[in-house]
Amino acid sequence: MAAGLLMLRAGLGRSHGGGVVLLNKIVFTRPAVCVATDKRYPLTCKIHTSPRSLVVPSLLLTQKQQQVSFSNRKGLECISPFFCSVEETSQAIPTKIEGHIPTWLKGKLLRVGPGKFEFGKDKYNHWFDGMSLMHQFDIDDGVVKYSSKFLRSDSYMTNSRNNRIMVSEFGTLAMPDPCKSIFERFMSRFEVPKMTDNCNVNYVVYKGDYYVSTETNLMRKVDPETLETKEKVDWTKYIAVNGATAHPHYDPDGTAYNMGNSYGKHGSNYNIICVPPQTSGPDDSSLQGAKVLCSIEPEDKMKPSYYHSFGMSENYVIFIEQPLKMNLWKFITAKVLGKSFLEAISWEPEHSTRFHVVNKLTGQVLPGQYCSEPLLFFHQINAFEDQGCIVLDLCCQDDGGALDVYRLKNLHKAGEALDQVKPMFGGSCGGQ
Repeated sequence: MAAGLLMLRAGLGRSHGGGVVLLNKIVFTRPAVCVATDKRYPLTCKIHTSPRSLVVPSLLLTQKQQQVSFSNRKGLECISPFFCSVEETSQAIPTKIEGHIPTWLKGKLLRVGPGKFEFGKDKYNHWFDGMSLMHQFDIDDGVVKYSSKFLRSDSYMTNSRNNRIMVSEFGTLAMPDPCKSIFERFMSRFEVPKMTDNCNVNYVVYKGDYYVSTETNLMRKVDPETLETKEKVDWTKYIAVNGATAHPHYDPDGTAYNMGNSYGKHGSNYNIICVPPQTSGPDDSSLQGAKVLCSIEPEDKMKPSYYHSFGMSENYVIFIEQPLKMNLWKFITAKVLGKSFLEAISWEPEHSTRFHVVNKLTGQVLPGQYCSEPLLFFHQINAFEDQGCIVLDLCCQDDGGALDVYRLKNLHKAGEALDQVKPMFGGSCGGQ
């Protein structure tokens, strides 16, 4: 890759419906509620780089693109039904189809997401906390059948047996057992918190095996045909990382790439993980053969960036270190202070966004520093190489409030109260 030119195409949003800003340049104005990317009018921005930093000399916009407008509907009665508990559908049921599904289309569409938000009187605080519900759409001969099952994770089973939240999640701290004495409840705050295996983010495939994943060190293998929960798999037993994202990328030969952090007495590192493809060997199972391809030092080792995904082209991994910071000291003391992990994450726009480009073959980070104004993203849509350039498609915003938006108290608002929350959605590209 020529280090002199990087292309960035972004479906952008701004939290309050004003001018959308990319690298401190006004792009165009749109209302607060927007779609991530309008493919009819793709936005392209050339970013010329010096060896040390990025600058933006020009924005390629037609008059037609500048006039793009998006829905700014107000007065929605409620979106709460989209964020409430549901029952599993263990026996497949036929779906109502509008339109026509080709008879040649056959297979199973798998999805996973939060599906249960309370146990007994205990309720979760954040959308990301809900218990994992696996969905299957079975497509055959123009017919679609739907089924779903809750992941029988340790977290789900423990909570169910006790009819209360026993395992902490991203935005919810599990409270001490009320049956314990005052002293026992106090001392329980100093116990090492149990890491959740509530894998509610995404399906991933390693060596032909299907897993559901979250962002901890734990995954659960599942049967994609029956949605039955199988064994628990711990990343730390294979490589020196303390977790991994739920959004790996794959080479055509089946090699999987992922990213995960490692933590030690000297702080943290970002790690690019490589899992080899499946072979015919008798011991070739699970994450055997996984390795750390490259480690990248954070700007602040005690306050690494939070990231949900990364980009990958044919020859490069692109990691974006955004100024959404995880304070490790706050993570360590969260349980003692009665706080959730979410409260240890903060948006710090005084820091720039840094782009790290890594050669997949050698594991070497390309020299030079690529920086931009602060931006926040969850998902990278695409990354590819074109005429010596890397092209990134991102859905991003210049405001760091996205994680707070998905607190259930916000999602359950209605009417004018919901209108006050909606501007915060602009471009956050939530979802999991």
